[in-house]
Amino acid sequence: MNINFSQKTAVSAKELFRHAEFDNILKCVHCGLCLESCPTYRELDDEKDSPRGRLYLMRGLWEGALELKQSVIEPLSRCVDCRACESACPSGVPYGELLEKTRGIIFENTTQSLKERVLRRLLLKGLFRSTGLMITASYLLKIYAATGLPKLITKTFVGKLFPRSFVFQQHLLPNFSGKSFKLKYADEVISSEVSEKIKPYTGPSGKSKRLKSKPRVGMFSGCIMDVSEAAIHESTLTLLHHIGCEVVVPGNQVCCGAIHVHSGDRETARELALKNLVAFEPRHLDAIITNAAGCGAQLKEYNLLFSKETSEAKKGVRSTTDWQDFEKKIIDVLEFLSRYPKLLEKLSWREDEDTVLYDAPCHLIHAQKVDENPRQL
Repeated sequence: MNINFSQKTAVSAKELFRHAEFDNILKCVHCGLCLESCPTYRELDDEKDSPRGRLYLMRGLWEGALELKQSVIEPLSRCVDCRACESACPSGVPYGELLEKTRGIIFENTTQSLKERVLRRLLLKGLFRSTGLMITASYLLKIYAATGLPKLITKTFVGKLFPRSFVFQQHLLPNFSGKSFKLKYADEVISSEVSEKIKPYTGPSGKSKRLKSKPRVGMFSGCIMDVSEAAIHESTLTLLHHIGCEVVVPGNQVCCGAIHVHSGDRETARELALKNLVAFEPRHLDAIITNAAGCGAQLKEYNLLFSKETSEAKKGVRSTTDWQDFEKKIIDVLEFLSRYPKLLEKLSWREDEDTVLYDAPCHLIHAQKVDENPRQL
């Protein structure tokens, strides 16, 4: 969040936060057990950049002891929202929920810089909301990667001609495909019968084990994952298909809205949430599978976008039960597979003894509280 801002009105922070549900902030007993789990605190060694310090700032705004100003907003904007502090907290403070509500109030009541307004219009309200634009951007970045420029910048002296941040970004470029996974399988019901589009996995033994019953599941493809990590989606689909699931990939699903929530734009996030509910709800699914931890965490917390302080108009005439029913179906693929241990034990694994590293994603282990299932797999 850009901190070059001007407040839209002269209303006090206490008045702006008056209708917000912030009672859970009182759970914090200021014990400090969260400090060492926080990457920004470890890096900056500043109390304001710790979870405890940020909770003090948020409480100050809520109670009216502080006003919206740069020195208050800047530490709140630096949080990377990994939520490791929630796992460390013995009091159960919902830090992520409180921070995102605060960012939402700040976003609605301040005017961002011209640069941020342009970037928001192009990216948050443009690129991430449009499958067509994502495909185009993916294709262009695929061409860029094929030129060899990223390797030239990161591996040779050429990198010294660019800012360090730009060089670092070259390392992070995903494997863009220039194609959309969800459009490839849009609205098909991929059953346990062999699909022409999927090469059935049989393992070295040539035998395939399937579930006796057929769970009907939906796959969430996301926005960036949809065009950049097709191999992960394809592998997920192949495995679900292999164990006997009926898989549906709704063609009208959209971005989960996580990046919008993190940046304070809760209104756009609500629009995306409603579209995803409409995309998945009528398909009579037993589960909605995710393989991106950030997306899964956001999908499971849609109800927080439609809490008591949200006007009925913004709720899209949806009940709390609708959102809770939707969220109950969201499950990470690793957690889903762990439901079928006997089936997985019968799979024919490769005989070579490769070492496999499992890196627990922050939003899986801290936000979704899913830790043991992937390790069991």
